[in-house]
Amino acid sequence: MIRGLHSVINLIGETPMLKLTFSIGVDIFFVYAKLESYNLTGSIKDRVAYHILDRAYASGEILPGQTIIEASSGNMGISFAALGGLLGHDVIICMPDWLSQERYDMLELYGATIVKFSKAEGGFRRCIEETERLGKIIPSYLPRQFKNDENVQAHYTTTCNEISRSMEAINTTVDAFVAGVGTGGTIMGAAYYFDDFLNKKICHPIEPASSPVLSGDGSKGHKIQGISDEFIPDIVDLNALHSPIKITDNDALLMAKMLNVSGISVGISSGANVVGALKLQRGNFVGNVVTVLPDCGKKYLSTELPKTSIQRLFDDLPHVEILDIQEIF
Repeated sequence: MIRGLHSVINLIGETPMLKLTFSIGVDIFFVYAKLESYNLTGSIKDRVAYHILDRAYASGEILPGQTIIEASSGNMGISFAALGGLLGHDVIICMPDWLSQERYDMLELYGATIVKFSKAEGGFRRCIEETERLGKIIPSYLPRQFKNDENVQAHYTTTCNEISRSMEAINTTVDAFVAGVGTGGTIMGAAYYFDDFLNKKICHPIEPASSPVLSGDGSKGHKIQGISDEFIPDIVDLNALHSPIKITDNDALLMAKMLNVSGISVGISSGANVVGALKLQRGNFVGNVVTVLPDCGKKYLSTELPKTSIQRLFDDLPHVEILDIQEIF
């Protein structure tokens, strides 16, 4: 355990598991979901930031007084800013300039320095390049989340372990896991975990229909912040996953708004994950589908999420309604 962070370790992980009940026409579907907004800064990335820093301190990769420098689309940067601040580190986050204002505001609130780049300046790839450049001129530690295997291990040892315990507690199997791919840590941690314990491939990645990077069709614009960051991360092994499930911006926004209206604060990628879980079940798949709700809706107040009308129609889920939301563990 990182010395100095013992007071917050109980605020990271052990998040609630929900059972969401939906109707689509006359059919009933269930989605099991980890509510990750209950973490310290309100997102699943707290697990990863803690785990990476813990291992870096144990190995001597990071030293007191060094600056933490990372490229992020928001949540991981916020987690490093919060935990880095608790440890007395300055934090620099390089990020695209097209994200929700709340992300930048939270980083400033936690004391981080923000370096922004536009699409014309190179977008997310330029952000990563800038971390490497700064790392050569500033005494620093670079987590390199997109290629750091500890990102995967964080979810293997915590997220997936908790999912298994929750489902076992209600005598329910995990037959499929669905999640969007940002860094790839969540989906790969799950892929390796369930392959080890179930001896089968059960993980289905989510990608924006308008920016199908995983499918090899190139990076284009989309509105599902936090996933599909212009490239396939080094830690992602597509051979360990099923084919990607494509989700439209409209469906991700509409599902996220429906969940918020139902009392569960989630962001846009949470909506995408739930839609993906439902699309999987409407196909030929039979079994229990688990996903994660990565963060809360408060980070999207400046986006179109609050103004999304629940009277809109889904592109791929006709006549869907939320019937019940139940905490099961």
